[in-house]
Amino acid sequence: FLRLCLVFGLKMIVVHDNKDEFTRLLNKAKEATKGRLREFDVSVFKDLNDVKGYVKVGFSKSAEKGEKDFAEFVKGNKDKKLLLVFGNDTFGLSQNAREKLDVMFHLTPDYQKPLKGNQALAYVLGVYYGTHS
Repeated sequence: FLRLCLVFGLKMIVVHDNKDEFTRLLNKAKEATKGRLREFDVSVFKDLNDVKGYVKVGFSKSAEKGEKDFAEFVKGNKDKKLLLVFGNDTFGLSQNAREKLDVMFHLTPDYQKPLKGNQALAYVLGVYYGTHS
């Protein structure tokens, strides 16, 4: 996620219930890398409701709307700031997180084996930038 956000010039926001623990792990990960990633800024919030000023867009295998709907959504919301929300690789988005989203989409036609978080972000960025060309 860090590298993809850096490459695409995106702001990265993390929601984690233990900000200090996450910041410690993030700094440890940054120390192990080289280049501009070490200085990459990540905002950490305790709750998704604390993140203001964005349309919160989630991705889940349980969503009814698909990637074509996402592409149309992006086209219709070019003037808004979108927050792309992904769950962890094992469990996806929690029910609590899903309830705080403005809209949710399913990616790929495969409902049995969803994409890992970093794969989903790369996939979404491809769809997103494809709508802007």
